[in-house]
Amino acid sequence: MKKACKASLCLALSLFLSLAAVPVASAEETGDVLSGEATIVREEISMRGEYEKHYLCSDGSYLAVSYPEPIHYLEDGVWKEINNTLRASADEADYTTLTNRAGLYDVAFSENPADALVTMESEGYTLSWSISATGVQTLSAAAQDRSMQVVAAQEALSAEADALTAGLSMSKVVLDELLRDTSLQYTVLPRTVKEDIVLESTAAPASYTVTFECEGLTATLQDDDTIIFADAAGDTVFTVAAPYMYDSEDEFSTAIEQTLTATDDGYLLTLTPDRDWLLDEQRAYPVTIDPSVTVDNSSSNVLDTYTYPGDTQVHNNESYLYFGNRSVNGTRKSHEVYFKNKTWPVLPSGATVTQAYMIFNLTSTTSTAHPINVYPCAQNWTSGALTWNTRPATITSGSYVIGTNIQPDLGNKRYVIDLKEAIQRIQNGVANYGLMFRYTSSTVQDHNRVFSSETSNRPSLTIYYNT
Repeated sequence: MKKACKASLCLALSLFLSLAAVPVASAEETGDVLSGEATIVREEISMRGEYEKHYLCSDGSYLAVSYPEPIHYLEDGVWKEINNTLRASADEADYTTLTNRAGLYDVAFSENPADALVTMESEGYTLSWSISATGVQTLSAAAQDRSMQVVAAQEALSAEADALTAGLSMSKVVLDELLRDTSLQYTVLPRTVKEDIVLESTAAPASYTVTFECEGLTATLQDDDTIIFADAAGDTVFTVAAPYMYDSEDEFSTAIEQTLTATDDGYLLTLTPDRDWLLDEQRAYPVTIDPSVTVDNSSSNVLDTYTYPGDTQVHNNESYLYFGNRSVNGTRKSHEVYFKNKTWPVLPSGATVTQAYMIFNLTSTTSTAHPINVYPCAQNWTSGALTWNTRPATITSGSYVIGTNIQPDLGNKRYVIDLKEAIQRIQNGVANYGLMFRYTSSTVQDHNRVFSSETSNRPSLTIYYNT
């Protein structure tokens, strides 16, 4: 047994095992997502792509799954499985280190106070960091004696669930109250380590300092509040996304001051959330500050964002997307979601698509019974530049409309959108400009929140076909 923690932190490791998946074995459970009782027989490994898997089903049909993030990495010309489940080992001082198994980058989490808390390695470069708050004490020694729990995805997910959620490609580390009234949560995704700084109350620190070490890299704070870590040639290796924060009632703010200062060993980044926003009497705690670090040796397969009337901000790196009338600074605004797959699964020549579905997973906090409409976009767009005034035109009438009055599946907390005809049109050469989603009624005074591609409960696209 590992001896008592010597560091002033405790790590609790868990996987998102409650991922909303499409149960392949039962049409009744999925709302006719799959007809019959077909089950997955095996993966067709030779058909792998960076973002896709293909499976042979028991009725002789095939299932193709497209993922927002890479699910495979290329090694010696072969697509290998990304496996971000974490394994524990002990260092020379008997502190625990957690490392991922295989993927686009290496990541480690260390209990040893002499080491960085998080270390990412990509393309021969290393970015390490720890987080602190000036003048704030860590937990007492008595609170440090907590064991580490490791849950293996391959032991907890069925073949069908793993096929549709990519269960091995993500994991989560929780540091409970390392700082006063603050917990840290790290989600390891295929391209990104997503960091959530969770403020439990107004007694949490007023600012947080991230100490970066990055030999051979130069950090630059950009005009859009992202931070680029580039090599000597100017090529980006790591990107720290612009931070934002939200409370438990979905109120959102980007009012976080960032100060980046060079040191002898790297950089200090100070994050200071707006105090007036945090102390507003309408604020509902906990409040989450959400930065993330992404490697630049691959890219996302989707664009997703949202906007509302008068919105001048971009929301492409956020964890959630919103339909309906959501409160923004005390005023309800009608939200629209925009989503686009950059690539689609490569189907065999002559294949016939029998079913195709997109799944948006609802969060536990908003799952009302209001339907949505889905329309194709009529012009190109990018999620990093989409605001209310720059949103693309959409086709809201005629045969190209994807669906209207689509009811949520509240039992499984998701929206299931039939995309069979849309995918067939794209296969026949119609341009793919993505989709727009909004409430069927603009007067309903509530909203639904779904997970974005930046999370483990990300949207999924499934295509069933015959050869």
